[in-house]
Amino acid sequence: MNRLIRTIRHDALIPEILRTTPIHVVGVGGVGSHVVELLARMQLGQPGITIYDGDSVETHNPPSQQFTRNHVGMLKVEALAQQARVWSDDQVSFAVSPQMVEHKTAFSGIVFLCLDSMQARRTIFSQSLFSNPDVKLVIETRMDATLAEVFLVDPCNAIHEEFWKAYWFPDDKAENSVGCGGHYAIPTATSMTANLAVQQLINYFSEGGQDTTPNQLMLNLRTWKVTATLWPKEDLT
Repeated sequence: MNRLIRTIRHDALIPEILRTTPIHVVGVGGVGSHVVELLARMQLGQPGITIYDGDSVETHNPPSQQFTRNHVGMLKVEALAQQARVWSDDQVSFAVSPQMVEHKTAFSGIVFLCLDSMQARRTIFSQSLFSNPDVKLVIETRMDATLAEVFLVDPCNAIHEEFWKAYWFPDDKAENSVGCGGHYAIPTATSMTANLAVQQLINYFSEGGQDTTPNQLMLNLRTWKVTATLWPKEDLT
């Protein structure tokens, strides 16, 4: 009996480029660990998914992240890659980088930034993403207890660079300014932000998606108000 996991219920909805393009997920805490689960279950990024994080699993992580108490003390990337290979039925290869991305990194394909630190986001964009022709798209996520937000950035588009920088702010202005050890990591918000991010990825690479998928998507988790903004591809002035 063939027990290979089959993805036929969603295959027709997935652009082929998402199966043939490598994917990088930087930060595998609340949002990032859920992103990896979704990518693995849908068997996207089959050339390889690389996950980056320098933290180990702590006792406060499992309620909002894709870890269990059996993973406490393990490196997050090792624990998550172990699970992701099962989720993907070994149809996707997973590489791990057990460190914070603080230096220039040779990213290619698709990059998810799922970080706690606004400064880390800015450093990675400036050192490794902006003007990098090997990167097709950057998906950056932000969240707190009441807001899920996803940015889609073409790193070689100077207009996108200007827009992204306009929406950047220092860490001390963030609601959850103390980072992953703070209070705002409710599981519904982390998983919902991840789902929005992966759906935005699918939408963007679907037919006509680059012209219609909002580059900035915000969902208020209390009022359900949605703000969706499409950035221009070129300077219209």
